[in-house]
Amino acid sequence: NIGLLFELNYGGSGVLAYACCIAGVYAHFRGSHWLAAFAFAAGALSREVMVVFALGIFVLRLVEERRPPWRLVVVPAAALACWNVYLVARLAGISGAGGGPENFGAPFVGIVNAFAVWRTDVAHLIVDVLIVAIVVLFVPLALRSRSPLAWGALPFPAIGIVLSANVWLGMFNFTRALAPVFTAIPFLFAPASRTPASEDTMAGDVPPRTGGRNDRSHDLDG
Repeated sequence: NIGLLFELNYGGSGVLAYACCIAGVYAHFRGSHWLAAFAFAAGALSREVMVVFALGIFVLRLVEERRPPWRLVVVPAAALACWNVYLVARLAGISGAGGGPENFGAPFVGIVNAFAVWRTDVAHLIVDVLIVAIVVLFVPLALRSRSPLAWGALPFPAIGIVLSANVWLGMFNFTRALAPVFTAIPFLFAPASRTPASEDTMAGDVPPRTGGRNDRSHDLDG
C-alpha cells in the first residue's frame, strides 16, 4: 500500500487509524459489536476522516441484513464530536490556532487544477493518472463485492472528489488520503470466506441423518 508506506515515512497517524479500523472489522464480524464500535472510534480519533470507514461497514451490514448497526457510526461520531468540542474549548482565544492548508474544496476542482500541473512532467503524469484510474475502477468492483475492507474503503473515492489541489498535487498526499483503497483491492479478487456465524447457520440447516443402520433395525422390529 503506497499510501501507508508514505504514512510510515511521514510518521503520521494514518497507519494506527487504519489498524484500529481493521480491528473493528474483525471484532464486528466475530460478534463483538461494542468492541468494534470503540475500535472504530479509536480510528476516528487517530485520524478524523476514518469515521467514514465505519460508515462504509454500516452500509454493508444494512444492505446484507436490513438491520442497521447504529453503534458502529454513533460511537465514533460521538467520540469525534466530543474531541472537537474539547479542542474548541481549549484553543479558544489562542491566536493562530487551527490554521493550515485547505485540504477540501469544490468537487473536481482540486484534481482538475492538479492535472494542469501534472502535465508538465510526463513521468509524474503517467503515474498519477494510473493511480487515479485504479481508484476509479475500484468503485464498481467494490460495490459488486461483499468484502468488508472494500466497503469500508468505498467512501474514500468520494472524498477524493472534494480534495483540494494542495492534496492532489503531491502523490505523497493523495495516496495517504486514499490509503484504504489500495489495501482493499487485493481482497476483491480473494475467494470468499465463511464467517463463523455463517458456518453455524449452515450447520444448523443440515437435516439430521435418517435411514441409518439403527433406524432400519427399528423398522424391522416394528
